[in-house]
Amino acid sequence: MKIYSKIQYIAFSILYSKINGNFPKYNYKNLAKIFLHSKENDINLFEAPEKEVKSFFEKFSINIFNSRQKNIVGKIKEFIDIFANNEKLLMQAEEEYILCKKNNINILTYEDDLFPKKLKILDDIFQPVYTVYFKGPLLDFDKLRSLAIVGSRKAEEIGKKLAKNIAKKLDKTFIIISGLAIGIDTFAHIGALKSKIPTVAVLGQGLNKIEQNLYPKENIKLGLEILKNSGMILSEVPPSKRVNKYYLLYRNRIQAALSDYIIIIETAEKGGTIKTIFYGEKLKKKILIFNPKQEQLKIIQKNNPEVIKGNIKLLKNRKFLSFSNEDELFLLINSKTLLENTLFNEKEI
Repeated sequence: MKIYSKIQYIAFSILYSKINGNFPKYNYKNLAKIFLHSKENDINLFEAPEKEVKSFFEKFSINIFNSRQKNIVGKIKEFIDIFANNEKLLMQAEEEYILCKKNNINILTYEDDLFPKKLKILDDIFQPVYTVYFKGPLLDFDKLRSLAIVGSRKAEEIGKKLAKNIAKKLDKTFIIISGLAIGIDTFAHIGALKSKIPTVAVLGQGLNKIEQNLYPKENIKLGLEILKNSGMILSEVPPSKRVNKYYLLYRNRIQAALSDYIIIIETAEKGGTIKTIFYGEKLKKKILIFNPKQEQLKIIQKNNPEVIKGNIKLLKNRKFLSFSNEDELFLLINSKTLLENTLFNEKEI
């Protein structure tokens, strides 16, 4: 029996997506622990009487909040008010639901049978996805092998060509996952379209009227091409929300969770690609990094040295698997003895 309804799951996604500037309004770990504890204890916080909601927070607050957090009492009162006086929030969720219906946006919630098991590993780092909004067919992430191909927006031609060729040479037992950004993402999607294998674009925005509102605008045509060719565009962000730095940053964990292999083409020392690696490590994914040959490295460093600094640092300091061309990569991903990745501290990158 499901604990929460579809509208209530949309409400959770609204709470997760509320922002102050570029930061979440509510601590995402607090919200995740509230959700997970309520589900584990069969308590629907939207339908429970206020007395029961208060009792829930009295019982689990020590598990939900970190003792180092400021004003925990105030935060508890705020969450009690959210769930006990939820009319406005649920009305917003109804509006998002109607928007989905009007724009042919599909909705998949955490307790649905078809919700990808791969996404549920995000519970382990207290960053669950409550609701998936998507266009296109629902691909079988738990059956097909999936590669996240990611890298710099300011990619060099060597990297663009490599991303495209990797996707072009895969067969239909694979899914290509990327973020539809300018640069490496674009060429990964193009390569998948060329080889007619499923490709998935994970967005940092809502899906309302993406034919007008999709970010970046340069890739609107590519996004629509993905949908025309049985690909999938998805987001955890309610459809009415426009693109935001916070949404873009945290969609990287979805790319990492849905993938079996994370392929790093070109990366600077900071940015979204590094964040994807961070999540990939936490989720114990196989991470493979492009290690250009000497002549390639010279060209990249001459044209745009920043774009390869991340690769060099990661390969030098970490025990990541590396490849110099698509053939080497395919040997690795088809190997049954891939090495375990070594955890690293986000602050060290």
